[in-house]
Amino acid sequence: MNQDTAQSTNIEDLVLVNDPGVSAINKNGAETALSKNIKDLVVVKDSGVSSRYKNGVKIPITAFIEDYMNERVDVTCDIQNLLQDRTHFFNYRFVGHHLKFLFGSSFRR
Repeated sequence: MNQDTAQSTNIEDLVLVNDPGVSAINKNGAETALSKNIKDLVVVKDSGVSSRYKNGVKIPITAFIEDYMNERVDVTCDIQNLLQDRTHFFNYRFVGHHLKFLFGSSFRR
């Protein structure tokens, strides 16, 4: 990917848009999530998972996907914009259920 087509993630490079469906547009014209604080973009509905969502702390993306699909959290911006900027908010570390799946499925055979 060359630098002309690379999406900017600097907040200074974003332009506010007065459209509820668009969070911001970067200098290259691509939509992106404006805030770099997860609490501004994710609303926690279930108090049991609220400890995961802290500004400046990356959470496992699998935990977010499960919480979103089970309606424990909601997103205030377009979900595609949030996932485009996923490296700011999420990590790809192994979590407990990954190990349980790997070892549980391999021993069943």
